[in-house]
Amino acid sequence: MAIDLRTYLDIVSRRIDTETDTGRVFLLMVLLEESLSNMLRALFVAEAASFIEGLTGKFHLKVALARSLGLLTKANFQDLKTLNSIRNRFAHRALDGTFDDPDVAPLVDQLSESNRSNRAEAFGFTAALMAERFALGVRYAGQCRDGTISMADLREAAANGFPERKPGNGP
Repeated sequence: MAIDLRTYLDIVSRRIDTETDTGRVFLLMVLLEESLSNMLRALFVAEAASFIEGLTGKFHLKVALARSLGLLTKANFQDLKTLNSIRNRFAHRALDGTFDDPDVAPLVDQLSESNRSNRAEAFGFTAALMAERFALGVRYAGQCRDGTISMADLREAAANGFPERKPGNGP
């Protein structure tokens, strides 16, 4: 079920500072997975878009699909795999974990945004940045599906982080 990402982002931004690290991971990963799903759905015609619904809870498969379509750079792909590994570490704990736990800290330190002031910030910024890129990618994917831009144009936009542009100024 698609959620309104702006609404969810408002909820996340209000709650994020009061959450445990575990709560932060799950809030941000839901946002990230939903934004990736929305971008993939926008690329496919309605009859085929239901395929994406069949991947619910299979974030790694959505990431692999996006990479195989050329919608992720190698660095983005690696960050998403690492974010998912971090999520899995938190998901399989009986007690709340932290970003500084010995099995989590090295993963966070691999993220492209690991130069942040702390690991929670590095994780949060990387996840939010990717979610924002996918939200911008929805428009490009829809234009590709409709034939307004080519798949090559879509891949180029993806390689450039789905830059915002003014309507009517090309892909």
